Amino acid sequence: MTPTGTIMATNWRTKLITEMDREGKVVKQFTSPELQQPTCICVNSQSDTIIADNTAEHLFIFDNTGR
Repeated sequence: MTPTGTIMATNWRTKLITEMDREGKVVKQFTSPELQQPTCICVNSQSDTIIADNTAEHLFIFDNTGR
């Protein structure tokens, strides 16, 4: 759960990151051309989204706007 009470999920096939409210309604979505196989996701206390990518062998950090 994020600091704002939403939930983040990643789809490794579509490379789409989705933020949902507690009822499951999509708040926002984003992706990046650098993502290859995003499998793990977390959000820190500053609302940065951190994504582990197995194929790219990197951690990606996005701000709350998806950059």
